[in-house]
Amino acid sequence: MKRRAAAANGRRPEIEQRLAESWQRHQHNDWIGAETGYLEVLAQAPDHVDALYLLGTLRLQRGMPAEAIALLERVLAKQPRHDSALYNLGIARQNTGAHDQAILCFERLAVRAPSADVWNNLGVSFQALDLLDEARDAFCKALARDAEHLLANTNLACVLNALDEPLEAERHARAALAKVPDHAPALNHLSASFRAQGRHDEARACLDRALALRPEYAEAWFNLGILHQDRNELSDALRCYDSAISLSPDDADARLNRASTLLLAGDFARGWAEYDCRFVAHHTPRRHFPWPLWDGSPIEGKRLLLYAEQGVGDEIMFASCFPDLLHSAGRVVIECDSRLAPLFQRSFPAAEVVGGKVEKGAREDTTARIAALGAFDFQAAMGDLPRYLRPNAASFPRIEGYLQPHPDHLAKWGERCASLGSGPKIGISWRGGRTGAQQRLRSIALTEWEDILAAPGVHFVNLQYGDTVAERRFVKERLGIDVHHWDDSNPLTDLDDFAAQIAALDLVISIDNATVHLAGALGVATWVLLPHSPDWRWLLGSDDTPWYPSLRLLRQSASGTWSTVLAQVAARLRG
Repeated sequence: MKRRAAAANGRRPEIEQRLAESWQRHQHNDWIGAETGYLEVLAQAPDHVDALYLLGTLRLQRGMPAEAIALLERVLAKQPRHDSALYNLGIARQNTGAHDQAILCFERLAVRAPSADVWNNLGVSFQALDLLDEARDAFCKALARDAEHLLANTNLACVLNALDEPLEAERHARAALAKVPDHAPALNHLSASFRAQGRHDEARACLDRALALRPEYAEAWFNLGILHQDRNELSDALRCYDSAISLSPDDADARLNRASTLLLAGDFARGWAEYDCRFVAHHTPRRHFPWPLWDGSPIEGKRLLLYAEQGVGDEIMFASCFPDLLHSAGRVVIECDSRLAPLFQRSFPAAEVVGGKVEKGAREDTTARIAALGAFDFQAAMGDLPRYLRPNAASFPRIEGYLQPHPDHLAKWGERCASLGSGPKIGISWRGGRTGAQQRLRSIALTEWEDILAAPGVHFVNLQYGDTVAERRFVKERLGIDVHHWDDSNPLTDLDDFAAQIAALDLVISIDNATVHLAGALGVATWVLLPHSPDWRWLLGSDDTPWYPSLRLLRQSASGTWSTVLAQVAARLRG
């Protein structure tokens, strides 16, 4: 924050003397004495700009940002070009979480009084609002003015990690540490860049050093928990998340990671109890419907609204809970991704299904359409259902499939598969993950499937969404094997037809993506290729899953090594 020594305001000498004495106390951290003096000056001269400014700065320093804002706004009302007051007002607004208002302050300063500190703080507010490209630009402009700026380098490293640019993040974290070798936040962000590069030992060393410097550093404990979770060291991961939460009780990310670790360990009751913090951690608040949240109470004869959240795979998985409710509720309305609506309506005919479009992660607002259906007794997000319906392993029903493909589409795909000739028809998918880190963890290049694709007497069918032309052409040219593909099949846009395509197959082999959820919900035999540290839903140590009895799980024996898993698949096909 900026300070400015008091200047003469044409006031009485005794007022200026008292202000100067108070400023001296302020500089020597005698905050009570300084505040008393500033208040005495303002009692005699209520519009004294310097007294207002210095008292506002003092209130900011004392952790009273709301009071600081009121004082600094009075300064700017009298002197609009008081840049120090505008800077401190931006900081105060940041401290109250009003980052959109803070941005206005720093953008004005960036025009008329640019500095590395101004650009850095502008970046901080952009980052807080998840405007990562804007944040990166601001931090880069700060570094253009001061290449060694400690906070700009540190903050830029954080943003670059979030943008999945770990090499650049490493460079800026090292630049920060070159200036201050014991800067714990830079060590924390350097650790994150190492983890993204698969350099776990170096990542651990950075966090150990950061925590030795700052044992109360909650974010470092959180990231250390992630490293333990990467290695399936669940007890150690939970201990670290507990430490992070004890230091930062409102940290929704730490609570969500603790929940996912408990679920991964099979501790469903405790895991589900904390799973609702996902709404805060994912920055996706609960939907604003006017009815009470369902709390697991009896629903015989009640009207229940279930609404979608997260991705298509999650909607499909949580739909396994729908039959439990449909057996007893008087009325159930299911709001879901519009691509799933035909499939859900056919599979759950006792429910009413409302489809909403999802574009670039944003859901269509279906509130008016749902309100037109009348009142409900309860509402529930799909992800809340397992808390009450799947509290332990014994509560999962052994249902081979709960989704029903369209019979006409199934007949079409059955004919196409039969046209390939005798032998098993096996669908394959090899890429998945919403983020770059997830894609690196889960995906297996099709070129690595050579031993599998060479299995005799097998016909392989492309189930991979996105552009696969170059990969399929490479396999054809190198191995002489067709991975059969039909241009009218589009898993991204027509899930109802895609479900029928999957249902017509003898087997699906896929990495962890939405395809395995759809195959499992259809009851199709599926082999799922999982990384060493899997998503929480797949648990640890077993080759089956309570969510989908038709699935078999093949797990990496070590992180980043797929050769053993691929060899297992090839051997099974030849067996």
